[in-house]
Amino acid sequence: MFFVNNKCMVKSKLALIIDSLFISTLFSIISFLWLRRIIKNANLIYFLSILINLSLFILILFLFLKSHNKKLFKNNNEKFINNCMNFLLVCDYKSYIEFLSKLTNSKHIDGFLFESNNNFLYINLKTELSPSDYFNAQELFLKNKNDESKLFFIFKNKSKQFDELLLLSNLNFSLISSDTIIKLMNNKNLYPIQVNEQPKQNIKQKINLFIKSKTKGITKSHFKELFFSGISLLFISLVIPFSNYYLILGSILLIISIISLFKKDIKPTENETDFLFK
Repeated sequence: MFFVNNKCMVKSKLALIIDSLFISTLFSIISFLWLRRIIKNANLIYFLSILINLSLFILILFLFLKSHNKKLFKNNNEKFINNCMNFLLVCDYKSYIEFLSKLTNSKHIDGFLFESNNNFLYINLKTELSPSDYFNAQELFLKNKNDESKLFFIFKNKSKQFDELLLLSNLNFSLISSDTIIKLMNNKNLYPIQVNEQPKQNIKQKINLFIKSKTKGITKSHFKELFFSGISLLFISLVIPFSNYYLILGSILLIISIISLFKKDIKPTENETDFLFK
């Protein structure tokens, strides 16, 4: 079975324009409500609100297009990585062993078994792990291991029979997905095929890192709750006296709801294979 990558969704430019207009309009509502408390000239208020809307629309659209280019870069990179993994699937045995030995900085023992920093890696990306893989790995591991050695099975797919053998096994082992190989290739900038021309990734801005650190724990799933709470408080501020508190809180919730649209879940890393990245 060939490796299949899951591309991240890339919105069309029309969708980016609509999103930019929506977000800039939300900020314009906030600015309008604040301006009407500070400025008494209605024409000036409308003029400033339109100016703010237009300026924010241009700024947000620019940021969206920048993010759009990053996603295109990510998709191109994933396509290239997918080609690399497919190459390892179909390449000859010699090329396969030579590349993985270099990538994992390990010594080839026999078959699909490698030794790296007193640990043993059984890397079979070509076929589904079967009972024969288990017995081959077991024999070679017991022959070469010491008291502190651990066996890592790195694989793309495994059979039910293989899992059943693991349940009865007394080996000191761990199962590691083929994603570790992908991380290694990216970390060491080492690939089994030639890197085609790839667009340069944009430099992350310090302001993005600051926002991420201050809104840790907030994800896209919080958008509706924050958005409707903020909008409700803004409308309440229009009809009740001494409503500055509602205006301030509603503005903050609405801004945080927009920030939540850009938040992503953080995936835990595997500490067990850190020795491969040294």
